[in-house]
Amino acid sequence: MKTKINLGWRAARIPKKIQNARIYASNLEDHPNDFPDCNVTPFLLREAASNLETWYAIAKKKRSMDIAKMHDAEDVLKALVVKLSHYAEDLPNNSPELAAMLGFKAKGKGGNKKARFTAKHGKYRGCISLRSPAVKKACYHWEVFQGIEAPGSSTDKWTCLGFSTTSYYNASDLIRDKRYWFRVRSIVGQKAGVWSAPICIIVM
Repeated sequence: MKTKINLGWRAARIPKKIQNARIYASNLEDHPNDFPDCNVTPFLLREAASNLETWYAIAKKKRSMDIAKMHDAEDVLKALVVKLSHYAEDLPNNSPELAAMLGFKAKGKGGNKKARFTAKHGKYRGCISLRSPAVKKACYHWEVFQGIEAPGSSTDKWTCLGFSTTSYYNASDLIRDKRYWFRVRSIVGQKAGVWSAPICIIVM
C-alpha cells in the first residue's frame, strides 16, 4: 500500500517550516542512495529556507509590502516541499520508514501522536531540554552543533554532549541568541541505532 505523507504545512509556524526544509536538505545529502534522481536539491531547499528566514525577520516591522514578500517566499518553499513529498510518495520502495528517513511523517491512524525528538527552552538561561522517544533497555548518545545549518551525519563537526540512561537530557552553558542543532541515537548493548534527524533551536 502506498505511503502518503502528512506535511502539516498549515499548522506549522514559519520558523518550523524553515527548520524542516533544512532537515530535508541534510537528509537528502546523508542518504543519496535512498533518494536517487531527486530534482528538489538540498541547495534549492536551503536557498528557499534562507530567503524565507530573511523576509520573516524583515516582516516583523509589519509593513504590508514586506509581509507580502514573506508570503511569496513562503509559497516558493511550500512548492519545493510539496514537490519533494510527491517524489517520496512515488519511490518504488515507498514506506513509512523511508518517509521518516527523509524527515516526513506518514499519514495514518495515530500518526500525529507518535513520540518525536524534541528540544525546548529549559528553566534557566542557556539551557535546552532534550527528549527522545524511549527505547527499551537503551542508553542515549547526545550530540550538538552550533551554526546556521546542520552538518551531514558523517562529518566530525558534531560534538558529544554526553550519554544518559534516560530518554531526556539537559544541555547547559549554551550561548544566548545562537542557533544550536541537536541529534540523538539510542544504544542497546553493543548496538548503536541510527542518528535522529537533527533539530535546531535558538537559545534564549
